[in-house]
Amino acid sequence: MPQDVLFGSPRLSVDPVHPGCKGVSLYRLLPKESWDRLRREVYRKAGHRCEICGRRRQMACHEVWSYDGAARVQKLMGLMALCPQCHEVKHFWFTRARGTARAAFGHLARVNGWTAEEALAYLDWLLYIGFPKRGDRKSWTLDLSWLEKWYE
Repeated sequence: MPQDVLFGSPRLSVDPVHPGCKGVSLYRLLPKESWDRLRREVYRKAGHRCEICGRRRQMACHEVWSYDGAARVQKLMGLMALCPQCHEVKHFWFTRARGTARAAFGHLARVNGWTAEEALAYLDWLLYIGFPKRGDRKSWTLDLSWLEKWYE
């Protein structure tokens, strides 16, 4: 069952990363100067506010990806300016592995107006239904065509 049917359209959601695509990021792919120029422009366009909760704090540049499992294509869809708390939620499974999930869980519930039970149900759904299966680690193609508009 789709996420929006079960949980509406949450303001803040956890972003899935396909197991075959872990570790792929513009931060690692681009030269430092290019990444810095790109993320500063994203922050400027967002008015130096988190695009999800509106906080004006230190920013993180979050990459939005789509995954086409049939074609095995990981496609960059855009970049977002996020506060550190929203960014921690976007990468919740990594956050959990680092031991900082409690604060991220609270932020997820607060921003979406959920009870702890609702937030837990959402995470359970993601873990068991919404995320791709872990055993699928075949090679994928990377589509960075979204970046073309930044280098015109």
